[in-house]
Amino acid sequence: MKKHHLMAANALALTALVVWVTCSIFVTMFPGTAEMVTLAMLHGRNFAGTRMMQVTPGGFGLGGVVLVAYAWFIGYVHSAITEKLQKRR
Repeated sequence: MKKHHLMAANALALTALVVWVTCSIFVTMFPGTAEMVTLAMLHGRNFAGTRMMQVTPGGFGLGGVVLVAYAWFIGYVHSAITEKLQKRR
């Protein structure tokens, strides 16, 4: 593994972790506002009958692990593809 691939992957994973924690804190502190933002992002899709948004320890942990792993993989692949494209020039 090339060193810069790992650096890119680690940087994106760390960024995803910071965003995940920040968003989780926001949802915990302002669940109504978080729900309105989610509805706006999903073009007003109707979630009638679903419970109010909330953060659970299990959801926070598992969601964070999955997001960070996905971000690390995407960062590594992006770095590898960028290197290949730069070598073709």
